[in-house]
Amino acid sequence: MLKACWDCISGAIDNRNQVQNEESYGVHLNGNTQGAPPWPQPQTENETMFLLPRKLQYEDNILISGQMTNQPQLLTVNLVTDSNGMPDYQNIACQVEVRFNEDKTYLKTIINGNVETINSDSPSELFGDSSFDFEFKITYRGPAVEIYKGDSYLGQVDLKHSIDYIRYLTVYGDVQKVNKLEFKFV
Repeated sequence: MLKACWDCISGAIDNRNQVQNEESYGVHLNGNTQGAPPWPQPQTENETMFLLPRKLQYEDNILISGQMTNQPQLLTVNLVTDSNGMPDYQNIACQVEVRFNEDKTYLKTIINGNVETINSDSPSELFGDSSFDFEFKITYRGPAVEIYKGDSYLGQVDLKHSIDYIRYLTVYGDVQKVNKLEFKFV
């Protein structure tokens, strides 16, 4: 009986349930978190990093929107894999890179440091003002990530990485702030 009380107070039961259910986080009744990965530091000064609330599954959607600075030169949004609890910038599952000075949008994937450009397009008709909004749809077809800018379809990046390892969403470049981050999980 005493062991059961101690397990409840210390959170050992929550930890066992967390492992069994493969949840990202376990929470004690007193509000302390247990089992959450350490919060990683962004790679660059002007990078905003978000830890995905759980492992991605097919048919999940991620929406992100925000404001860029006046006369932006660069905007990059990444779905980054995890390596030992830290972002692995050598393995980016999906990257949208907008280079305004070149008038190009690049869809890329990075595998062990090797950049593979999937598609490039002109952003001038997609960015009429200083705001951005992207939607990433994880799909069985491929499997892949379909990318939308507002209602416009930008393209598709075939997943070369397991969706189990995609843990971070990063935004960097000429970004003032992220206004909205929304997850639609199945």
